[in-house]
Order: sequence, then structure tokens, then C-alpha cells
Amino acid sequence: MADKNFIVKNGLEVGGQEVVSSSGVVTSAALGGQTLASTDSPTFNNLTLTNDIAVGGDLNLTGDLNITGDVNSLSVTDLDVTDQTITLGAGQVESASGGSGIVVDGSGASILWDETNDEWDFNKDINVTGTISSGAITSTGAIKTDYSDEISMDYTPNLGAYYKGMSGRNQSSSTARGLHIFNYDNDSNEGINFWVGTNSSKVFAARINSSGNVGIGETDPNAQLHIGSSNATGDATNPALQIGGANTYRLGMYTDNETAYIENKNGDDGIAFRVKTAGEAMRIDGGTGNVGIGTTSPASFLTNATALEISGGTGVGSELILTNNSSMSANEVVGSLIFKNTDPSGAPNHFAGLRARAESTFGRMDLEFYAGRSRMEGGTPDMVIIPNGADAQANVGIGTDLPSSKLHISGINTTGGLFVEDSSASAASPPSCCPPSRPFLMSIFFE
Repeated sequence: MADKNFIVKNGLEVGGQEVVSSSGVVTSAALGGQTLASTDSPTFNNLTLTNDIAVGGDLNLTGDLNITGDVNSLSVTDLDVTDQTITLGAGQVESASGGSGIVVDGSGASILWDETNDEWDFNKDINVTGTISSGAITSTGAIKTDYSDEISMDYTPNLGAYYKGMSGRNQSSSTARGLHIFNYDNDSNEGINFWVGTNSSKVFAARINSSGNVGIGETDPNAQLHIGSSNATGDATNPALQIGGANTYRLGMYTDNETAYIENKNGDDGIAFRVKTAGEAMRIDGGTGNVGIGTTSPASFLTNATALEISGGTGVGSELILTNNSSMSANEVVGSLIFKNTDPSGAPNHFAGLRARAESTFGRMDLEFYAGRSRMEGGTPDMVIIPNGADAQANVGIGTDLPSSKLHISGINTTGGLFVEDSSASAASPPSCCPPSRPFLMSIFFE
């Protein structure tokens, strides 16, 4: 028989079972390879498909749809689910559930269940315009919110509200500027904490407490910046506070058990101290360790460009003490106080000095006065005060460094002598040895 269509007008029974009713409704059939057009409206009580079926219109199911193969849809914009859940891997054991999820073909985007780590894995960014409430979120990509929203962690125990997180909104003015990290705990003494390390080896790094104090390596900072929690914090190689590179820093601060250190380890010009109006007020030279006050190039251990004033003291008043810590022998210089003019335009440069020298017998000191550089360098004083005997009653020598009486004057011709004047009296002109027009009372000369 040639291929012909069967036209059923009054129903069809196969094997005693009605498969097409008299009204044209298919009640039960095996439609392998058949296609129902969108103009058809068949109703199935039970339908078993062993081959493919293409549905061009709506497919309405009131029971279960059990599919052992794939469900492929073309040109489908929305999937509407009236029920509340979609179950993936239904009936499988828990250990086999890993990898269940949603895959977007062509883009590589996926949402897959990681059974080993008990978490969902999103391999693309998540853009959320609402609120996410969760226990933990782990992401290898970016978690983004609107700049005016916040990522917060809320908890309300019996003690009151705990509220912490971060936001792009200023917490005081509510303007959306900057990044703001906050912790509004009733028990906020632990503030905001920073940790480093690994899951198995966590290391506390820093804390900002409820007073706004910052502690680096310190959990209870009592200053606006508090570094370290032990007496010895940092060293010359790794200072507690460092400005500059690891091998090039110019300012480092650290401590040991008893000493505080301020160090310029790598700079040649030392450490300078500056103030508002005067600029540089003091410098410690990097090469010599000399201290300059009012000068940037101290030539000696302490160089002062202007006046050095010492005030204070109790009982004895102010004191300037020059100390020699070595074991002194007779006639050894203990210390000197020098006055000089370093201006090279002077002819000659002016110079005067005071020197203390160890006394040979009673452990006291001689004082030597010099009115010129060459005399001080040559050790020839213009005047000396030398202790005399065990009671240290001093002799004064002028022109001699070994006075044998209370006042011992030594000179040659008219250059030596004792001249006593009265500045208020009128007298004849003094001898040729003496300044002109200076009234005098008595002159003693040694010839």
C-alpha cells in the first residue's frame, strides 16, 4: 500500500485501548519521532517517550516529568518555575553531589557546588544591587557593591547591638566619599584589628582601639601611635620606625632593654633639627659626630654659632664643667677654654684662652691665662694662678709660670712692672711705658 495519511474521524482503538477519542484527543500513545504542531492541544494522562520529541508551543504538566536524557531548549528567554525549588542531582548521595550547578555555555561562567569545602564556587564576578546575608563569602574575583552601600557584619546578642563593616559612605556626613571601616561594638575595646600569616599560623599585626590610638604589634595602645610591646623593639637593621629603604634609610628609631636610639645609618650629613622661624637650629654631623648649634658644619665636638647660656642650678648656681676622665700626671693639661675669631679678614685673628693644668704635688690644678694663640700653643702663659702648699693658697704670676710669692711679676726693662692708677685724679703724664693721658698714683719698674 502506498504511503497515505490516516484520517481518524470517530476515534481509534489499538489492541482494545482507545488512543484517539472520537473528538480527536490523543489519550495514550508512543510518539517516537512524532511532532505535535502548535495548533494541536493534546492531553496526556501518562506519556512515555523513547525517542526525541519537539514541542513548539506550551507544554503543561500537572504531574512529574521524568527525563533520563538531556533537555535542550531553543530560543527560550525565561524559565518560570512555579514551585519554590530546583533540585540538582536529586537522589544522589552527598559525596557525589560535587560539581552540581549551572554552567553558561560559551562564556565559561558557572555556579558549581564544591562538596569538599562545603561551598558554592562562582568563577565570575558577582554584582549585587540589594543585600546579601551570609555566613561566609570566599571569592577569587571581586565582590562589588554600590559606592553608597556598605558591607556589614551585624549581631545582636543580649548585651546589645554589634555593628561593623566597611562602606563608601562617610559615617558622619553620609556623603559617598572615600573608604570607611567601622566597628561600633558595645565591647569595642578591641577596635579594628589587622592579622597576617596563614590559617595555621596567625600573627597579630596592628590594632586601632576605641580611642583612635594605633598599636603596631601592641594590642592595648596608650598613645596615638604605639609601636611594639617589649623593652627591646627593633634594631639597627630592622628599626621599629624607619623612613627610607631597607639598606638606604636615613631615619630609624628603635630600643634595646635600656637605651633609645635615633639613627641615620646610611646618610652622610647626620641628623638635623629644624624649627619654624630659624630653620636649622642644631645638627649632629654624620662623619664626625660633632654637634653644631646654629651651624651646619661643626668643626669640633660642640660648635655654637652664637651665645651659649647656662642657667639654673641650686646652691652653687650654674656650672660649666670640663672633665678629663684619664689618669692625670703632673703638668698634664686637664682642659682649655678658648676664645677666638675665625674671620679670615682679621689681621691677625684674635685669640685668648684659659687652661687648667694638673698640679704636681697636692692633686690640684694650675690656671693659665693666654692673650695670644702662639703663646698658648707654645705653652707660655701671660698669667698663672698656682696653688702654694697644702692649704692651696694660690700665688699669682705675671710674666712667669712659677710665682714664688703671692704676686710675682717678671719683666725686662720697661715692659715689666707694676702700675697703680687713679682714673679720677689729675696728674702729670705717665712714664713712657704707660698709656698716655692716664693719671697714675705709683709705678714700679724692674730694670
